[in-house]
Amino acid sequence: FWRSSVDVNYVITIKVPDGYRAAAPFTYRYEVKWIDHSGFSITVSYRDFVEFVRYEAIIIYDSSNVKVINTSGVGVVIYTSDVPDSFAEKIAEVLEKGRNIMLSYLGPSPLAPRCVVVSGPSHHKIYPRGHMHSIGGSTLYVKLWDSRNIDYPWYVKNLLHEIAHGWYVYPLIYGDFDLNEGGAEFCSWYFGRILYPELYNAYEKSNVQSRIKSKEQYAMAAIKHLALNYFIQKLSTRLGYNLTIFNLT
Repeated sequence: FWRSSVDVNYVITIKVPDGYRAAAPFTYRYEVKWIDHSGFSITVSYRDFVEFVRYEAIIIYDSSNVKVINTSGVGVVIYTSDVPDSFAEKIAEVLEKGRNIMLSYLGPSPLAPRCVVVSGPSHHKIYPRGHMHSIGGSTLYVKLWDSRNIDYPWYVKNLLHEIAHGWYVYPLIYGDFDLNEGGAEFCSWYFGRILYPELYNAYEKSNVQSRIKSKEQYAMAAIKHLALNYFIQKLSTRLGYNLTIFNLT
């Protein structure tokens, strides 16, 4: 079945019942199927099928209980009605700013995220409150810990980490925890300080320091990236030309 010589296409058809909508913010070389489709079909090549079904998201939602924000770029935030509008707007802002700055620094990626699904604390029982993750493709997921008392700096910082997985992720870089998680964590520090300096000074600086002191796993992996880039930057200065995109002064 999985012979590479087979030249076939797969047709994936999504149909949803009345009152529901489907959103498919594809990144993997396919046309984006945006919001308010009651259903659609998409043809996927044999070559792409495994990567497509593993890393792309198709979101089915109850249109009476879900809201949508389209950013001015290519991003979209889909969120349940118990999520405050102000929080969803901040998520949309971070998605657009974070995605754009990483595109400008790291270059284009077929897996750069363009969608965030945000749910209130009572949804999706399989995930704990405060959960956040990326599947390394088009869509990120955020579950609020509390809809009333929201720790904005924590969500901003961790969303930048998940956005960075559009570059530091298995389909693009075959690496271990230190490479992929360390790279994403380092990016959340570096780009967070550029995009939200007030957040870094008020929160993230002390947060990073305490995590380094306790030798927390993600922080230790990020330190390896910081040290490597610092060495490359010093080498660049000695050689007289730049070998790194990061300025660690």
